[in-house]
Amino acid sequence: MAVAADDLLPSTAAPAADPQRARLFAPTQTKLLVLGITTGGAYLVLWMYRNWRALAAGSARPLWVEGRMAFWPFSLVWLLRALGRAGGGFGAASAMACAAAFLLLLALGALPNGWGLLGPLLPLPLLPINAHLRRARDRAALAAQPRDHMAAWQWVWSALAASFWLLGAASTLLAMLMRMPP
Repeated sequence: MAVAADDLLPSTAAPAADPQRARLFAPTQTKLLVLGITTGGAYLVLWMYRNWRALAAGSARPLWVEGRMAFWPFSLVWLLRALGRAGGGFGAASAMACAAAFLLLLALGALPNGWGLLGPLLPLPLLPINAHLRRARDRAALAAQPRDHMAAWQWVWSALAASFWLLGAASTLLAMLMRMPP
């Protein structure tokens, strides 16, 4: 028996004031961008995990969240499609484009010879879906959660991590320039 791709997604059709939307993790764009860059993408994996957990809590079918996170590159398209439906109106093609851009940046960032400098661009493909979730939450007049905004310790962490990243980027560029023939 064949299983349609939509059968693998949780049911997210709900009225506008559904508390499910309040549980979806949609931090501010600044927080997603800054922490996504300064943690080397670890915060983005946390973003995915929290949203899978929220979708699992609102689903009639059990979702194996840990299994989906173990193979997150393969379940990323399903997550973004489900989040789009939960927020109302973010299409499947847009979700697939965001997932493809994210995975492409992830692959390019792993290449040698300076391609790793693309690492800070990794959060960019997730910004449209996150903004979509925030707008859906605002339309439903649901209150923001305290963890949506950056705390002082996160700003300090980001400043420290950014300085180390800039030092690494400068040393990589210097090493590349020194290998160039005159």
